Amino acid sequence: MWDESFLNAFALRIGERLRAATEAADRAAVETAGPERLLPVLAARGEAVQERLDTLFPGVTRHRLSVRDAEGWSSGTSAADRASLDVGGGGRPRQVPGRPDRR
Repeated sequence: MWDESFLNAFALRIGERLRAATEAADRAAVETAGPERLLPVLAARGEAVQERLDTLFPGVTRHRLSVRDAEGWSSGTSAADRASLDVGGGGRPRQVPGRPDRR
């Protein structure tokens, strides 16, 4: 039960963070390029992503999550909050607390 709660909380929180980052990037792009130029591109991208998801994962359904283990949920949320979402290369790996520094 702890593992399931951890993974559900982690996935949910990472999804929230990714959606927030995407929305912020979209707003910045609209401010730079102007809504009349960018909104059709964003709409087409959203449709393409949804089509690809439907192709790759045709049986995915939505359902309500129940927290079976509060400690697992708390740990999963905390781990997702600490996870780096940076995709930029060239940087040094970040030190994970409690692990030896192998840099």
